[in-house]
Amino acid sequence: MLEPTVVADFLPRTNLLHKVVTDGGHQLPEGTQHWGLRAVSRDPATGQRSSSRGFAYPEPGNWAIAPGPINDHNSDACPSAIGDGLCLATTEMAYADPKTGNQAAMWEGIASGNLPFTHLLLVAYHPADVLGSHAEQGMVRVRRMFVVDDVDGEALIKTHGYGADLRGLEEFDLDAHAGLDYAVVDALMNEVATYEQLAQGRAANIPTHTYLQARDNGLSHRAILAAATGWRALVARLALLPWKREAWRRRAPLSAVLQYAADRQAGMPVRRAGQLAAADIPLRDYLAAADLATHAEIMEAHRHHVWLSAYAFERRNGRSHQQVLAMDWAIPF
Repeated sequence: MLEPTVVADFLPRTNLLHKVVTDGGHQLPEGTQHWGLRAVSRDPATGQRSSSRGFAYPEPGNWAIAPGPINDHNSDACPSAIGDGLCLATTEMAYADPKTGNQAAMWEGIASGNLPFTHLLLVAYHPADVLGSHAEQGMVRVRRMFVVDDVDGEALIKTHGYGADLRGLEEFDLDAHAGLDYAVVDALMNEVATYEQLAQGRAANIPTHTYLQARDNGLSHRAILAAATGWRALVARLALLPWKREAWRRRAPLSAVLQYAADRQAGMPVRRAGQLAAADIPLRDYLAAADLATHAEIMEAHRHHVWLSAYAFERRNGRSHQQVLAMDWAIPF
């Protein structure tokens, strides 16, 4: 049964296969019982839809039939040779990891064809046509499948990826998909930011990693854009004094300004927030130690190159400030 969510990394997340079916108002074609997706390459001149092995898929509204020969001894999700079935990925397989409860990672199945997810086909099939499967990846190999519709894979992820199950996208060459790198995919799946918000950040010349760090520190999208706008305005005002502008850039890069804004938003005094931003100390690292040491002790530990998470751990285990500083914090290379 096609459910609106699937369990991924212990949490229910949007099932994009369900989203494609419901948003498109699709009904299962006669002679089919389950839905699936598969990636194809699309010839820009002819519109031909092809698999990585050269099989030509028909226009939507038609059956795609494996040319054979079918290997009756192959129960795997992948063909043993060209013609030995057609592959798709689905979330309808009755599978759940016994330890985590995670359900099939559909995008891993889609990635197995070694094609970009730029162009997908929504397909349907009948259990009687199944030749083999791989439950964890939601992969199914069938004798035939019904081609229902074309799907823009990039648009699907950019529009509906927030909070969706995107496990397996790391298997693709994300450099081939504009605006979708590994950090963006992780941010979408874990509901850190929507694709539109990330795009607005890039349009404002905010590096993605800087934007995501600011969100992780508790800043809203609007606050990040406002801080960046103020930062650029000040840089512009200092343009007539280039020696002062460059010195200020070194002392207060955009990342530090956003760090300062997050600290102030958390209620930190101006002077202290400025010290943390200048020292590039993440708010969560500072707060981990704040209940165990004074501000002066934390800053001294930072100057001694002590990781604040480790500092908090040692203080929590009974060591004094001086005892922690006396430990060997050299990092082996």
